[in-house]
Amino acid sequence: MWKKLTDPFCPLNNAIIAARLTNPEMTMNNEIDLKYYDIADEYSTEAAKPVAEDERDAVAHYFQLLITRLMNNEEISEEAQGEMAVEAGLAEQRIDEIAEFLNQWGNE
Repeated sequence: MWKKLTDPFCPLNNAIIAARLTNPEMTMNNEIDLKYYDIADEYSTEAAKPVAEDERDAVAHYFQLLITRLMNNEEISEEAQGEMAVEAGLAEQRIDEIAEFLNQWGNE
């Protein structure tokens, strides 16, 4: 099913991700921070199926939810990934690919 993010993410990778994301999580009007759109755009260039304009908000929102949990050292189970995907409106097919993208990104 989905890849568990806690296995491939060691504390060092979490620290690298946290260091790259130093801005507040949300803007004052509760919109998704632009940095998550930047991450979504970068992911789109490497995805098997590029992110369509109408799913860009969902992908950015999912990155926001996921990375916030990682920065808080919370476990990211398959169930949690599914719940975040539903909350963000993300297509279930993207979950594994996003996990792999973040694993590579955290290792760079």
